[in-house]
Amino acid sequence: MRTRLMMVTVVRALLAAGLGLSAAVSAQGLPVLADVDAQTPACKDFYRHANGRWLSATPIPDADASVGLLETQTQIAQSQLQALLAASPQTTVGALYAAALNERAIEQAGLTDLQPWFARIDKLKRGKDVQKLIADWHAAGVPVLFNLGHSAVLGQRERRMVFITQAGLGLPDRDYYLREDAQVLQIRATYRAYIERLLGLSGDAGAAANSALVLQVETDLARASLSLAQLADPANGFRPLPVKQLDRSYPNLGFKALLRTLGARDVEEVSAPHSSFMAALDQKVAGLPVAQWKAWFRFHLMHRAAPYLGGVYAQAYDELYRQTLSGEAAPSPEQQAVATVRRVLAPELAASYAAAHADEARRVAAQGLVDAVIAQYRVAIAKALWMGESARAEALKKLDALRVEIGGPATPARPLPMPDSQHLIASLMAIAKAEQVQRWRADGNTTAWPIPATSALPFYVVEENRLLIPAGALQAPLFDPAADQASQWGGLGSLIARELMHAVDGKGATINASGQQVAWWQVAEAEAFALRVRPLISQYSAFEVLPGFTLDGNATLYENIADLGGLQIAWAAFVAAGGEAGPGVQGSSSAQRFFLSWAQVWKQNSREAATRLSALSMATAPNAFRVNGPLAHHNGFSSVYRCHEGREMRLPEAARAAVW
Repeated sequence: MRTRLMMVTVVRALLAAGLGLSAAVSAQGLPVLADVDAQTPACKDFYRHANGRWLSATPIPDADASVGLLETQTQIAQSQLQALLAASPQTTVGALYAAALNERAIEQAGLTDLQPWFARIDKLKRGKDVQKLIADWHAAGVPVLFNLGHSAVLGQRERRMVFITQAGLGLPDRDYYLREDAQVLQIRATYRAYIERLLGLSGDAGAAANSALVLQVETDLARASLSLAQLADPANGFRPLPVKQLDRSYPNLGFKALLRTLGARDVEEVSAPHSSFMAALDQKVAGLPVAQWKAWFRFHLMHRAAPYLGGVYAQAYDELYRQTLSGEAAPSPEQQAVATVRRVLAPELAASYAAAHADEARRVAAQGLVDAVIAQYRVAIAKALWMGESARAEALKKLDALRVEIGGPATPARPLPMPDSQHLIASLMAIAKAEQVQRWRADGNTTAWPIPATSALPFYVVEENRLLIPAGALQAPLFDPAADQASQWGGLGSLIARELMHAVDGKGATINASGQQVAWWQVAEAEAFALRVRPLISQYSAFEVLPGFTLDGNATLYENIADLGGLQIAWAAFVAAGGEAGPGVQGSSSAQRFFLSWAQVWKQNSREAATRLSALSMATAPNAFRVNGPLAHHNGFSSVYRCHEGREMRLPEAARAAVW
């Protein structure tokens, strides 16, 4: 399924880390007609037509990697969170915020709280010790070398499925280790220097030599890792195995013992789709010299802790992960403190934020958009001639069973330790361990959100048939419940529609309405759908992101499908609601305002480093292509803007994709 969720979340955080409200970005609603560049014909380059004046007039703030509407949403949420946390010092979230701001105490504590883990690493002698240390890190709430999660199977509360996916890399994606172009080579050299620097700061006298050992381990794991395109393939999203078989396949990783350590004794089945990676990792646990593992664990302990250690440690982290990889400056202490709370106490923070910033009027308006989107999906499914009756019935069942959650998660109070204002690292470790214990002791019912309530984007959880609309997406400029149809459907409505596309696309077709991993498309239906969307692969593979650097249309395929399919559904809902006949503004018709709003959601000026980071590590195309790519297939757009055959924004009929 969407196995790159964690990485995507990290990258999004880097690219939209927000950061105090920028005067360069307007907070007014959609569309902003002053942003339109009338000198660029809509049928030539609609992204620039809709956003050209804004793109030319809006510099990227020195502290940021990018600037745009979604960044504005993030900035607004950041400001709201900062005020919320500062005003609640007696709560768990407020106390952690205060501890993260206590720079003097952080500096005094230094590496003291990490010493027990350094001692464990120093005692490693053989592969079994490595296996045990991996288990203990996971038990402490620190996922290492692979991601491990679980959930109940919908409709089968007593049955829990564990999901195991590849990890273990310090850089965002395998291509950073394997590509040989000049920019990536320089990033790799910078990363090697970062490894050496952190090892040296930890007291490792052999930091220079050991940095090479660490990089070699990660390079080997990168070679065994699935690519972005492979991860996007539904065939690589699910591979069920009995726990006993998992231990036979990967004997040196000791998964049965690990699950027992985590308290998941009742789990009998796992999904481990990244078999090549797991096989390579299993071999390394047994065969890699212990000295090399000592270096790897020592570095990754420092790497995980660096953002919270302040001083030279945080500086080293920021120089690599912000300056080099995304092109943004280090965050302010307040921004870093907010980020700490958001990462560690996400459910508690989400509940507080949603209560403060997702009022009933916004929730009701958002639910109205969801209901209208579902209605149009029903129409599209009924008309989909490539679907057989069985698949059609199952798709409708999924829509009936859809769980919609607006604002934030329904989070019961968790008995977590109160942060110690004098020991941030110790507090973080205690909270992580307590949270991990509770997570694995739970019955698997899903209430937690995989995204923060402050996110600017809705999110569909494929495995759980859940649509999440966070409070952060319910704020202006993206959403105003009093705005006209064009603004609502071109903005939040289109984002809701694109996320629900994942319920019935090639990935959603592998999970039925009950949450079971069942392929409910016949082979002929899968082939028909693949044929309908194939033009997207060649179209996006021709997009040049940076000079000499084109997209991988296979890696971005399913998100491109969602962009196009969601646009089609949102347009249909807009037309059905009578929005097409709505009043125009300043010479723009209501229909034009729909497309302008949709294009302005994705307006963005981005640094070259951030663009490269996104293209190498995310399964979505850069924003300009997310606008122009789908529109070139859309009959409604061509009609509204009178784009005739032969224009750049209207693909020939034979080159068009047809999702619906």
